[in-house]
Amino acid sequence: MKVRTSMSLGGLGAVLLFNSGCVVCGWGCCGSTVWTDPATEQLQIDTSGLEALEAQTHNGAIHFVGRPGSDAVVTVTKKGGGRTHGSAEEALQAIEVYANDEPGGVKRLGWKWRERKHPGWSAAVSFRIEAPGGLSFSAETHNGSVTVSGAESDVVVTTHNGGVNVLARGGKLSAETHNGRIEASYAGRELRLITHNGGVVASLAGCDGITGSIITHNGGVQVEVGGTTSAGLQARTHNGSIHCEVPLNQARFSRQVLTGTLGQGGGTLDVTTHNGTIRIKQVAG
Repeated sequence: MKVRTSMSLGGLGAVLLFNSGCVVCGWGCCGSTVWTDPATEQLQIDTSGLEALEAQTHNGAIHFVGRPGSDAVVTVTKKGGGRTHGSAEEALQAIEVYANDEPGGVKRLGWKWRERKHPGWSAAVSFRIEAPGGLSFSAETHNGSVTVSGAESDVVVTTHNGGVNVLARGGKLSAETHNGRIEASYAGRELRLITHNGGVVASLAGCDGITGSIITHNGGVQVEVGGTTSAGLQARTHNGSIHCEVPLNQARFSRQVLTGTLGQGGGTLDVTTHNGTIRIKQVAG
């Protein structure tokens, strides 16, 4: 297997994908790290009797695709890292993917080190999950993006460094990233979108009554609503402006604060940015 060298840049019933190994300096943050070429393996899981899937890794992306059927196909892409070519190969061989049944209808899927982690070993593990869209899904990664499509139940995703892209309908939606952009197309009743450093684009044209929050600390927010989208709207920016292209009832507006009733009203939709512009626009629902 070929290897390449990269220099450091810095630092409910469920299926659970866990990075249970202690990944230190997973991207070579302690100096020069040698990485193997990616290796893949595939798992097939019977989801009968399950209600949710959960995925977690430390260094790697997570991609969920909802589809019809009763099984889940998980494609695992992994790389081993080390101080030398030999130790990188050893790290790759020591990455073990497992699927364990847990009480309460839980199947725990993830990876661990086959043996005690050697000094200098690193791992990067990504998951692509194709599973029934009606299952609830949650995912967390520290360094990597999260992408979800075809979800028809609750979705909860978190990444510390990476973007989030979600296409979901039916259940609740919660998405958070510390450093990255969030793009969400959602048709449901409750959402929570938070990014600390990045913009947010939320397409809510498929929603009727909607409640929740859309928050970024550093970045702009664009909210797209449809003709039947209804909420009590509260929008505010600390350093920026607000542009609303949607008719509101009982509107109160200043340069940095906008309140009003969208459609038939209902629950509160809070849209906030600390540093950025907010734009509310209407599109075909």
